[in-house]
Amino acid sequence: MLSGVLNSKRAIRVNIEIMRAFVKLRELLSTHKDLTRKLHELEKKYDAQFRIVFEAIRELMALRKKPGKEISRTGNCYENAVTESFFHTFKIEHVFFSRFETRQKTRTSVFDYIELFYNRQRIHSTINNLSPMQYEQQLNLS
Repeated sequence: MLSGVLNSKRAIRVNIEIMRAFVKLRELLSTHKDLTRKLHELEKKYDAQFRIVFEAIRELMALRKKPGKEISRTGNCYENAVTESFFHTFKIEHVFFSRFETRQKTRTSVFDYIELFYNRQRIHSTINNLSPMQYEQQLNLS
């Protein structure tokens, strides 16, 4: 792959985007028989240069993702757990101890809490007791 040859962050990002495009294409083709037929027609029109592209698309079409358990069912607590945890923390650490006089001051206060404190300074147990910014920097260095 491109990222293996160039070994740069940009090449990795491009590689990820290519893979995302192929995954979306596979999803489209597996659900739309008409698109599958059109793909076969295109394959007949183009010469051997594009053979490898069509083979890759066919492979992606053949790989069926096994349906996993659906998280969003009623009674399943895991879907909103992260969001609910954040809002609980936000209310306990910030909202209940603040008095907001205007909407603009409220917006500024919320922005400051999230961007200046929560993302940059507050440690999170789920990411090895690092702040989100420190964790992201650590990932970028790897």
